[in-house]
Amino acid sequence: EESLPKSAMARRPQMRQPFQAASSVVMCTSNLVNGSLDWIQARVGDVAGSPLAQQGKNMVYSAEQQAENIGMPYLDPLMPYVRAVRPFIPPILIATISVTTPLALFGFAILAFFTAPIWIGFLFFTALIWVPALLSLLACIAFLAFVGTIRFLSHPVARRRIDPIVAKVCESPLGAAILYSSPPPASA
Repeated sequence: EESLPKSAMARRPQMRQPFQAASSVVMCTSNLVNGSLDWIQARVGDVAGSPLAQQGKNMVYSAEQQAENIGMPYLDPLMPYVRAVRPFIPPILIATISVTTPLALFGFAILAFFTAPIWIGFLFFTALIWVPALLSLLACIAFLAFVGTIRFLSHPVARRRIDPIVAKVCESPLGAAILYSSPPPASA
C-alpha cells in the first residue's frame, strides 16, 4: 500500500481482506529483510574499519607491492610483446572456447556412457549424502534469490519503475474489481 503514489492512495477504497493481509505481510517481510541486511552491512563496516583489519589490509598491500617490485625487472622486458599481442587475445580466446567446448562435452559424454555402470551404482549408494546436500544447496539458493529480490524491489530505482505500473493496475477496472471491495471513484 505504501508503494502507491499519493494520488492513488487518496482516492482508493478499502482493499479486500486477503490483499490487506498480503500487503501487511509483504511490508513486514520487506522491513525485516532490509533492516537485517542494513544491520549486517553496518557490522561488516565496523569490522572492516577496526585496527586489526586495517593492519591486515596494510600487510597484504605491502606484500603485493614487494612482489610487484621483485617481479618488475623480469616482467618489464616482456611488456612490449604483451602490448603487441593484447588486441588479438579476445578473438583467439573466443575461437578457442567455441572450438574446444563441443569437443570437451562430447568427450565427457563418451566417458560418461562407458563408465555408467560404475558411477550409477556409486550415485545410488551415496544418494543418502548428495540428495540432502543438493536439496540444502537449492534451498540456500532460493532463500538468497528471495532476499535479493526483496532488496532489489525495495531500492528506490526499482520503486520508481514499479510504482507507476502498480498505480495503473490499481486504477484499471479489472484491477479495481479484483483488489477492492468497491470500485474506486472515476478519475476526472
